[in-house]
Amino acid sequence: MESSRIDHNESGSVTGRQSRYSGFSWKGLSSWFYGGDEVVRIGLIDAEHTRQSDGLQWNTPSGINNANQVLGTAIQYGGLYEDRSAWIYSEGVTHRLGFTDARHTSSNLDRDSYGYQLNEAGQAIGYSRQFNGASTAGRSGWISNGTQITAIGRLGTSGLDSLGYSYNEPEHINQAGQVTGFGGLFSASKAYLGNVAWFYSNGVTIDIGPADATHKGTGGLSESRSWAMNDDGDVVGSAARFSGALQVGQSAWVHPHGQPTKVIGLYTGEHRRSSDGRVNNSAIQINALGHVGGWATNYYGTKQGTSAWLYNGTTTVEVGLRNADHVRVDGTRSSEINLMNDSGIVAGLTVQRATRTYLDPGNPTPQVENGLSAYTYSNGQATQIGLLDGVHVLANGFSSNVVRHLNEAGHITGIATRFSGNNVAGSTAWFYDPTTDITHPLQFSFNESGQAVTSVDFLSETGACLGEFSLYDANGFVGPHAFYWSLEEGFHNLGALGGTGFLGWDNIYDTIVINGLGQALGTGSINSPQGFQSESFPSNAWGQIPVLLTPVPEPATLVVIGVVGLLTLARRRRA
Repeated sequence: MESSRIDHNESGSVTGRQSRYSGFSWKGLSSWFYGGDEVVRIGLIDAEHTRQSDGLQWNTPSGINNANQVLGTAIQYGGLYEDRSAWIYSEGVTHRLGFTDARHTSSNLDRDSYGYQLNEAGQAIGYSRQFNGASTAGRSGWISNGTQITAIGRLGTSGLDSLGYSYNEPEHINQAGQVTGFGGLFSASKAYLGNVAWFYSNGVTIDIGPADATHKGTGGLSESRSWAMNDDGDVVGSAARFSGALQVGQSAWVHPHGQPTKVIGLYTGEHRRSSDGRVNNSAIQINALGHVGGWATNYYGTKQGTSAWLYNGTTTVEVGLRNADHVRVDGTRSSEINLMNDSGIVAGLTVQRATRTYLDPGNPTPQVENGLSAYTYSNGQATQIGLLDGVHVLANGFSSNVVRHLNEAGHITGIATRFSGNNVAGSTAWFYDPTTDITHPLQFSFNESGQAVTSVDFLSETGACLGEFSLYDANGFVGPHAFYWSLEEGFHNLGALGGTGFLGWDNIYDTIVINGLGQALGTGSINSPQGFQSESFPSNAWGQIPVLLTPVPEPATLVVIGVVGLLTLARRRRA
């Protein structure tokens, strides 16, 4: 049996998917929703979404909002090919999303719609394929609340090809219902010129990619995309730079809502190739303040690396570690921003000068890798963080630390590689406290040779960590277990909450999030009771099942209050 949680919200509702069976034959995937009382099956399960030859159905959710609305995808079998149908579950009903008219139905009765994102207002964005006979002819972008659908994107003359088809894909929606995406650009003679980033708000779509001479090629060639948007409608993206008909680099840009698009990034000195003036910049994230994180290529003769940068609304500054330990032997250096919070604090990694040589199994050629340093940047200062003791650093200074999570208080989690001699001996999760500038190792169990494995899957705004670790005893490896840890409350083995009742799970082996109610969502390994069988739970099977851990009044106590998945339905039918 396989039942997986996909997402959950602040009120403790969960959505996921579970394998379907007929006897021991796999019959696809079912989507489910748990709202605190019972589990209900959701998705599209009508004749069009059931394969007639064997009854197979395939539904999977992609996200849930705080109004208990779920966005998902089903496979439909009504045409020649197995294509997709987007859907939204709301107030007990699953609604199909996307266009299903003649333009969006092939001569073979194929239809294909996909939902990208869902906001808290229940607005979903996605696209539906356009057809010309049996052939794909374009894509229609849309925004829908489940009962009404609106086409969005570049729908004017310059967005239509010679047959009147368009190509639009929405990519991001914020809580105000504003949408960014990209659409095709065509000349007056209907020659395809590239893609243009667009912004939709209150029924109006505008182009937002840079449109100056640097970003236009021969005949009006253009190529721009948006990569992120905040809830104020500020958008960041990238655009190709042209010399005639050739693309000669890339610019990063920001489009503050209601203001002109502005090119940002690093474009001078080592960030401009001396041989031809080429520059490469990309903006990858934006916070609530309108600060932007990105990267630029740096050049050293024929060699190149990457520089991480932060745009603060006015200027662009380079971030990352820049001392001698972080300049490679060939003179290049590389940093990247991985995380940024709404206070403007960033976390990322920088490549080290130190290297490690090792052998891969089955490959006689020695492999060489550079070390990685984790850093945080705030108030104009980059600080190296992570675990740098003897277990995590080789004699030549090589270490490997990467960041995983960053909260608004500036707490950071990450993972450091452990070594025994020159060999990898597991990994240690860590927690960085900016108030003390101390990195705390999270290591809870070791085997006889000193190997340990821990990872953090979730960091709360108060600094609480959820994750998993490898549990060892005198006989060796016991299995993966979930844990809870905080500076104030220390370590708790959540895996020990497993039981041997009707569900027969062995342990809870991971946890991923804590919601506003203090509930943790995790996964337990399970063995089915001898002889028990249902449509979705074959006899003598084993697998995984989602569990919801809820705090009770006793201090630092969690109990398993619900096991979610279609097994709940099967159990009720059995009773």
